[in-house]
Amino acid sequence: MKSAPNPKPRVLYVDDDQALRRVLPRGLSTWFDVVSVANADAAVDAASGSVFDAALVDLEMPDASGWETIERIGRVDARLARRAIIFTGAQLDEQTLAWSRARGHDIVPKTTRAADLATAVLDRIRDVQ
Repeated sequence: MKSAPNPKPRVLYVDDDQALRRVLPRGLSTWFDVVSVANADAAVDAASGSVFDAALVDLEMPDASGWETIERIGRVDARLARRAIIFTGAQLDEQTLAWSRARGHDIVPKTTRAADLATAVLDRIRDVQ
């Protein structure tokens, strides 16, 4: 008897950039089932209504920062918030990077290749309970 294949991990992607919300899920489709939303409110709604294995959250959005968005997600799904990665195009100084990592959030540049981003997400899923 054949066993059912393991489903792909589900990733919540939060970004106000519409073009990236279309492109990134295709780029990561080999590894993940990606659900894209445009803002913090939509992220909280998605996290409330579905189970996700990890989240990629844009740092700079009009309605809330990535850190604020993760905090809000944490109110409905603490595990997902712990597994969130900040995904940013911003150049951050060492102090900001250290502050983020001290709070348990990795930061990945938006220029990261899809395979490397997938590795970062898979590592986060594996390492953070």
